[in-house]
Amino acid sequence: EGGEAGDAATASSTTRTTRKPNPLKEASFLSKMFFSWPYPLLKLGMQRTLEESDLPDIPLADTSAYNLRIITDMWTREMELAQQRAAKRKGTAAPSLHRAFVMDFLRTVWYVQPLMFCSPTAKLMQAVALGLLLETFEATQPTNQGYIWAAVLVVCGAVILFEHHHVFFITWRKAAQYRISAIAAIYAKALRLKSTAGVRSASTGKVLNIASNDVERFMLATLFISYGFWA
Repeated sequence: EGGEAGDAATASSTTRTTRKPNPLKEASFLSKMFFSWPYPLLKLGMQRTLEESDLPDIPLADTSAYNLRIITDMWTREMELAQQRAAKRKGTAAPSLHRAFVMDFLRTVWYVQPLMFCSPTAKLMQAVALGLLLETFEATQPTNQGYIWAAVLVVCGAVILFEHHHVFFITWRKAAQYRISAIAAIYAKALRLKSTAGVRSASTGKVLNIASNDVERFMLATLFISYGFWA
């Protein structure tokens, strides 16, 4: 049995190491801009049923082990900051997981905020350009400014389109990382707990099933918290 287990582990390790590199990692700027990097896999899926060997390797930033280290370091920093706040106030200050997530979100995906700034700016420019375009139709003398304002409308529409999809992709991926890190932390903690209540206690699997549903709130919050800032 030990030999079979060792062979299975070796085969599993070989399968992981022989996966194709993730297309997002090697994608060009234009491929990331137009989201064309996953198209080969989608095209293959339309031709036949995908197999495990067709799936690319997972980026390091999306793995459970990496995100477990991230949330552990995040919580350690938050506890240290809570101790500093308590010492400054000469009282008590409880650490907050919500505060830790918000600070990490603002620190790691700060570039989402300039992108979101472009969207309302483009919408305002569209409204102004539309008014100026209508004025060109009422002009007594022919002018070519209408083409300029029409081009501004098109460019602003493209800015809004790209901003929406890229911000959604960035925040959704970050939300998935938060969800993975939270589940990994709960699983790691559950494995270290002693089971003394016998059959009446909840199993690790049951705890993880309940927690997996609860941490979905992190995904929704990460997606839409930036809209709260801008509002």
